[in-house]
Amino acid sequence: MNKQFIKEKGFKNWYNELDNTYNLMGSNDIDSWGSICFLYNKFGCKMDLFNSFSTIYHRENISTGSVTPQSLVGIDVDLTKNKCFGNHVTYLQNPDVISLDKGVPYGCREYFSKFAGSTLVTILSIYNYDLKDFSKQQLEVLISVDTAFKQYYFNKDLFRYYYEDVLEYPIFVDIVSKHDKQYFYDIIKEYKLHENIKVNENGYLETKIELDRLGDLFDIDLSLPTERFKEFYSMQTVGKPLHEFKRTVNEKKIFSSACTGKDYVMASVKY
Repeated sequence: MNKQFIKEKGFKNWYNELDNTYNLMGSNDIDSWGSICFLYNKFGCKMDLFNSFSTIYHRENISTGSVTPQSLVGIDVDLTKNKCFGNHVTYLQNPDVISLDKGVPYGCREYFSKFAGSTLVTILSIYNYDLKDFSKQQLEVLISVDTAFKQYYFNKDLFRYYYEDVLEYPIFVDIVSKHDKQYFYDIIKEYKLHENIKVNENGYLETKIELDRLGDLFDIDLSLPTERFKEFYSMQTVGKPLHEFKRTVNEKKIFSSACTGKDYVMASVKY
């Protein structure tokens, strides 16, 4: 990732200090899980918490008391406080977030200058992960995560800015420019990248995402944890137009947020 961009965004250095004492909190899609698998291979830290955005679960074999604000790291969860990797414009600004959209304001034209890509590619870039040996198929799948390719068809110049100048992965401009949107939607369908990860009635994580095939493609173990997860905290999921959200939601109770439109907010709110 471009060093000047990192400096301008004011990213704190905690992302270089991770180890197996940190507790990762995952969310419900391949963007989060792929990011966690990368961080596990790099630092040895595991997903000890799972966030469905209405419920937080913990691994059955860990005590919630062992998870502290200092050890918690949200992965593809735009937390209001504490360390996290994210990819959304947020209602409240978290000084500890690592996100290309850190500081991008909601409710104004600047919202449309946001990065509309994945947390996974953000993480690969900030750790300067070299993609030069990736195959065309691997790169196509990567840019399909979180439908990141879509930004190219809305604003080619903005897409080029983020992938060439900021992320320093110009290869994605070349990959996307050669195909129409449907080509990438077909990849999403093939690998079921749009499917969610969830905790089933027996407490185990499950998904319809083609994790085995993706694991073979990238030569990485993407299998979900086999331990049970137990519910320990429930929240209210709130989605409202910005003016109504401001009027009705107590800022002090917002656990995480994402502005999914210039004037629309989704948030997990503590009871």
